[in-house]
Amino acid sequence: MKKKNIITISASIFVLVVITISSTIIANQYAAQSDGTIEVELVDLDNSIEEDKIIQFDNGDSLIFLLESNFSNVDIENGMLMSIGTFTTASDWSTFISIYVDNEMSLVGIEDISFIDGTIISLKMTEYDPNY
Repeated sequence: MKKKNIITISASIFVLVVITISSTIIANQYAAQSDGTIEVELVDLDNSIEEDKIIQFDNGDSLIFLLESNFSNVDIENGMLMSIGTFTTASDWSTFISIYVDNEMSLVGIEDISFIDGTIISLKMTEYDPNY
């Protein structure tokens, strides 16, 4: 009985260590791997830049941390940027915030965007086009 308890406890500890290591690796996957600066611009429906910031980051910083530290009204739900500054996704999704990284539309949510020194993040208000 004592041997079975030791095996059970050992297995539990091993599983907890694996989960902790995996979580740390996943969390750091999208964090900055060095220091640098990024540019974040808020682009309105008429393609005018409403706000433009050069943001310094440190090794280990995430994009979400940088946005929350440098902009007001940051709301992220299920990996989607719902609002930032004066931009807000409409409740009927007739307008929403598109994310571009170095002029390419992001294929992943805001939580999964990685960046390096010099990256340009464009957060563009976009009108829903049912024909697209």
